[in-house]
Order: sequence, then structure tokens, then C-alpha cells
Amino acid sequence: MTSKCPKCDRIVSYLKYQGIEARPPIGTGPIYKAVNLVCPICSTILGATFDPIALNADLIKKLKA
Repeated sequence: MTSKCPKCDRIVSYLKYQGIEARPPIGTGPIYKAVNLVCPICSTILGATFDPIALNADLIKKLKA
């Protein structure tokens, strides 16, 4: 299945990711590691999600404690 970037209209066969933080709007809750999924051609953000590797590492660390 081929996908096109909605901004540059080029075919996207993979996505780049950029590490970011996910924070609550007021700043009173926890901060999580997350990633932006971006077009490799024009760098438009196409999606965002929590970083699964960081979440797994945090879970393992808490389980060992």
C-alpha cells in the first residue's frame, strides 16, 4: 500500500521520527516520552504517539524496583 503526504503530495514509503515530550496542558501531571512521525521529504507532522520503547523501559524499571 502506498501513501501520499497530504502537504507535498509525494509518495511516502517510510516515516522519520522525532523525539518529543507529551505533557498535560497545565503542567501538573507526568511527562512522557513521545515521538512525532514526519514525512521524510517535507518534514510535515503526520502523526504522534507515545514512545513504545521508552514506555517499556519505564515499566521494566518500575517492576524491578
